This record gives sequence, structure tokens and C-alpha cells, in this order.
Amino acid sequence: MAHDGMSSLQIAKLRKVVSERTVRRWQHLYRSTDTIDLKTPADRPRIILTKRFIRKVKNRFIYKGPQSARKLANSLGISKETIGRIIHEDFHLHVYRVTIESNLNDEHKQRRESFTYWVRKFLRKKDREENLIY
Repeated sequence: MAHDGMSSLQIAKLRKVVSERTVRRWQHLYRSTDTIDLKTPADRPRIILTKRFIRKVKNRFIYKGPQSARKLANSLGISKETIGRIIHEDFHLHVYRVTIESNLNDEHKQRRESFTYWVRKFLRKKDREENLIY
């Protein structure tokens, strides 16, 4: 069909089964290898989670202590998603994100409170002005 002068979009619309991007990928495969091999997936290969690999992650937790998922993934050379899947599915734990909270004293609390009063008062004035008929 590509030899007939049809674009990848026209082929995708004609077949109504696959997207234009898939048709383009198939055309590229056909031009480069003269075949379309659909047995191998187009995306990157997934890491097979073996018991040995899971044990390796567990040992990192035991000996190195708590570590962020990002640092653990970088040290093992895998993605954060894979580490998150191991922690969640195999260890039955949840990946969490450390948040830094500011240390407020009484002065900060008082300033925040006065600001909220000011905002409420300002909004009330604004509502009154909108409801006036000129």
C-alpha cells in the first residue's frame, strides 16, 4: 500500500485497526529489513524480577539502611518504577516521599493568622462591590 502512494495516515484510516504511528513503524521496519517482525515488542525490554535480584534489593535495605527509591535505582542501574514495584509487591511496603516542613514559631503563626483575616475582609469588600448596581 505504501508503494501505491498512500500515506501512513491514509493506511491507518483505511484499516481502522492500528494507529498511524504503528503504520509508520511498520513501514520503517519493512524499508530497513524487508520484513515486519511482530514477535519482538517495540519498546525497551523489561527487567525480569528474579528472586536473586529481589534478594539483592533486600540486602541493600538491610545493610545500607533506608534509602530513597531514586538513589537505590541509580545504584542498581534500574528504573524507579521497577524499584517501586519490588518494594510494593514483594516487600509489601509503600514508597514514600520525604517532605520538609518549616519550623514555625509563634510569630509566624500570628502573621499567617492576620493574613487570613485580611484576605477574608478583602474578599468581603470585593463581593459587596460586585453586587452594587451603578
